[in-house]
Amino acid sequence: MSLHARVQLSRGSFELDVELSARAGETICLLGPNGSGKSTLVEALAGLLEIESGEIVLDQQTIESPRAGVRLPPQLRPFGVMFQGLWLFPHLSVLDNVAFGPRARGMSRSEARSRAEPLLARLDLERLADRKPPALSGGEAQRVALARALAVEPRALLLDEPLSALDLEARPRTRSLLQQMLQAFDGIRLVITHDPLEALLLADRLVILEEGRILQSGPADEVRRRPRTPYVASLTGVSLLRGELRRKHGTPCLFAEDLELPLPEATMVEGDAVLATVAPNAVELSTEPPQHHQRGLLAGEIESIELAASHTLVRLATRPRLCAEVSSEAVSRQGLRPGLRVWASVDGGAVDIYPR
Repeated sequence: MSLHARVQLSRGSFELDVELSARAGETICLLGPNGSGKSTLVEALAGLLEIESGEIVLDQQTIESPRAGVRLPPQLRPFGVMFQGLWLFPHLSVLDNVAFGPRARGMSRSEARSRAEPLLARLDLERLADRKPPALSGGEAQRVALARALAVEPRALLLDEPLSALDLEARPRTRSLLQQMLQAFDGIRLVITHDPLEALLLADRLVILEEGRILQSGPADEVRRRPRTPYVASLTGVSLLRGELRRKHGTPCLFAEDLELPLPEATMVEGDAVLATVAPNAVELSTEPPQHHQRGLLAGEIESIELAASHTLVRLATRPRLCAEVSSEAVSRQGLRPGLRVWASVDGGAVDIYPR
């Protein structure tokens, strides 16, 4: 089973132009900043938005093609959809919400309920069968929406921000349940999220969408290690540098904006345009300027400080921008704060360089 979609449409001044392929048994996570077109893509695949050009083909069945004059209505598309806003019917019980899809496709009420009941059991919702959505917690409502998407026995699952409404306590349990459900589903799985941790845990492949276009895609680990846009780099906390390789006094160096960084012997030829990633733990901060000029050194103000459990990320307004990892104790000892001018030293041996 495979899905191929070329989706071109406009909403006001926003233009979406995405070409996406997926195969059965593969979980694709679509990541992107707000306004990048993620939800618009789901609505187009689901049939809620009409595409202006392109086609949607699932397993050699044309779902939509403006050129061929084909457009299946939403209720006839073999997709199970979980929308970001969940869209549960407040006047229907949990059981009838889950049975709604089969009912919309012509199944009798008793047959649809019979299909819904096992899904409620799998998702630990049996005791809530008679409740209405307003009486549900966020996690319960998420599971009802997932059950409703599965009830139509789809060939492809489209899940838009499936964990977005959950509090911190409910999120790990529901994420684990979602992982189990995705692994058990043998069709095509497309999950939209803005959470990089969620994407790395769920995805076989990441697709990065920005401003209505796909800018990077590939296996999750490859995208994590070798980002191609600042947004992708920010997801994993690394700094992305754009520059070129040149020799200075016989030493290979990376030149990127104000940074002149000596490197171990490079494998690329001089003058290559490259991208480079710098892990936060390869950046050392000092509040005092060094005694002697150092290459691989940048000065700039601290832009923000983000506290984590065991360390702190310090983002710098340097050229290029850098992110440094320091201990929480060092933040206090050095008096680090937003607006403070610091000097950042980059370890050239810890830089990963790849072709632009």
